[in-house]
This record gives sequence, structure tokens and C-alpha cells, in this order.
Amino acid sequence: NIGYPMLSDEQAQIVRQLDLLDPTQPPGRRHNGLPVPTVLFLSPQGEVLAKLGDANYRVRPAPEVVLATLDSLR
Repeated sequence: NIGYPMLSDEQAQIVRQLDLLDPTQPPGRRHNGLPVPTVLFLSPQGEVLAKLGDANYRVRPAPEVVLATLDSLR
């Protein structure tokens, strides 16, 4: 009962197009195909304006970095 659409990328097609694959997970490993946690800033037309992420899945962009990136796009 979530109040928003949930999208699935079972074959990791979008993840690959956006270059978000976790580089630490080589083919044959259980987690190969998983994306790096990423914040994407998109235009209304779907163009990627900015991308924040880190190859280490435990590292997330700080809120002030997200807000500064958003401000820079205005």
C-alpha cells in the first residue's frame, strides 16, 4: 500500500544506460547488476541534469550536497 509508483529494472537496462552498476560486483558474483545508490536530478523531459553517488554503497551524498546541487541547477 505505497502511495507512489514502484518501478522495476529487472534486467538492469536503465542502470546500465545511466552507468550506475556497482563496479565492485564483477560478473558471476551474487550482487552483480546492482546499482550504486544514486540521486538523479532530471529535467521535466527526462534528461539527467546531475548525478550524485559513490561506488561505495555505504556512502550517500550529504543533504547539503544534494541541496547545493539542486540550487546550482536553478
